[in-house]
Amino acid sequence: MERQDHPASSDNRRDYFRLEDKIHLVKKPIPKHLVSDDPYHERYQIPRSTLLLNQLRSMDADYHQMIHQLADSNHALYSVLTALDRKVDLLAKYITNPAEGDSAMLRETVELSERGMAFYTMYPLEEGDYVHLTMVLFPTAISLATIAEVRSCHQVETHPAIYRIGSEFIVLMEADRKQLSKHLLRKQAMIRRGDDVP
Repeated sequence: MERQDHPASSDNRRDYFRLEDKIHLVKKPIPKHLVSDDPYHERYQIPRSTLLLNQLRSMDADYHQMIHQLADSNHALYSVLTALDRKVDLLAKYITNPAEGDSAMLRETVELSERGMAFYTMYPLEEGDYVHLTMVLFPTAISLATIAEVRSCHQVETHPAIYRIGSEFIVLMEADRKQLSKHLLRKQAMIRRGDDVP
């Protein structure tokens, strides 16, 4: 991310404001030579459940646009797409439901912003290391992939050893950046209303 907004701008405040969140997170340290401009490249072996969520949400977005266009002009097709849209939502909820055994997506606490993330590991990482991150955001089940560079590493527990890793996103697709920004705004609004869910 190369934006250099003035600190007074609202976009910049969102960049640096870290929001505590519970997300599903897959983190894989990678060597520098594997860093690429495409965080979805097959070399990163993104979980199939996450890729499926991406496809479902892409379909969902297409259907929503078509549904609105057909609401008045073609009631039969509108009804079919509305029913299909509900099934897409059910599939996404099934994949992300932690009570569904093999489909479980365990959630962990992180600190999230548009520019980066702080997360916890049981192994230390060096400043300047690279990590491929795949995350699923709730409650929308939006999935994102990014490559981050480690900015800090501090041991916060000893038995067992737990490390807090501060990272900055260095590769993040523009569409994913917009989704992340929307998620942060929704999360902040939920917190202000007092109806944030764990």
